Amino acid sequence: MSALRAKDPTLAQLTGLPPGVALPPLSRVVVTVARQVVLWETRLRARRSLSRLDRHMLIDIGLSPDEARTECAKPFWRD
Repeated sequence: MSALRAKDPTLAQLTGLPPGVALPPLSRVVVTVARQVVLWETRLRARRSLSRLDRHMLIDIGLSPDEARTECAKPFWRD
């Protein structure tokens, strides 16, 4: 991963740094870990929500029940 810089709007919001200012190395690690945890939590919530949908709702979003089961069976850390 390239060095994180505050020009990323999300990173700028998280750090409060003006655009283009580089973060210290330890801060880059902390922000990277925090972003990964948020991604994992988002996947977990999405898969839990998907598991609650009935057949006709799955078809409405373009998934078969088998595809939904396969997606819901994945651990949160897998894409």
